[in-house]
Amino acid sequence: MRNTDATDIVIRRMSEEDIPEVHAIETTSFTMPWSEVLFLNEVRNPLSRPMVARDDDGIAGYLCASLIIDEGHILDVAVHPSRRRQGIGGRLIRETLDHLGQQGCRTVFLEVRASHDGIIGFYEQAGFRVIQVRKCYYVSPIDDAAIMELRFNK
Repeated sequence: MRNTDATDIVIRRMSEEDIPEVHAIETTSFTMPWSEVLFLNEVRNPLSRPMVARDDDGIAGYLCASLIIDEGHILDVAVHPSRRRQGIGGRLIRETLDHLGQQGCRTVFLEVRASHDGIIGFYEQAGFRVIQVRKCYYVSPIDDAAIMELRFNK
C-alpha cells in the first residue's frame, strides 16, 4: 500500500460488499474480533451508522456507531495496521461526531481497554473523557475497560 494521508480518503457508508475487507482489518486489530455477521447486522440496522474510509488501495479503516434517541455509541473502530498514524481514524471520529451532533445526539459513549494509553489519549484529543473503569471487562487478555464519554454543548 502506498503511504497517503487522510485527505486522499473518501468516507462513506459501509456496504455488504465491504464486509470481507473490513473483517480482515478487524481480525488483525483485535484479539476478540467481531464476526462478519456482526458487521452485516450493523449495515442492515437503521439505528447504526457503519462507515468506511477508502481510497484507491481499498478500505483503510472503519467505524461503527449507533444513535438511540439522543445517545450515541461508538461500537467498533479500526484502521489497517499499515495505514495507522495518517489521520484516518481521526477523520472517521470527527465525521461521526459531526453526524451524531447534527442528529440531536447529546452524549456519545465508547469503551476501550484501560491499558491502551495511546488510544485513550487519541479519544481524549477528540473530546472524550474517562468516566468509569469496569474491572476485568475484557478477556483474551484480561483487562479493564475505560468507559469514555463526550458531551455535546447544546
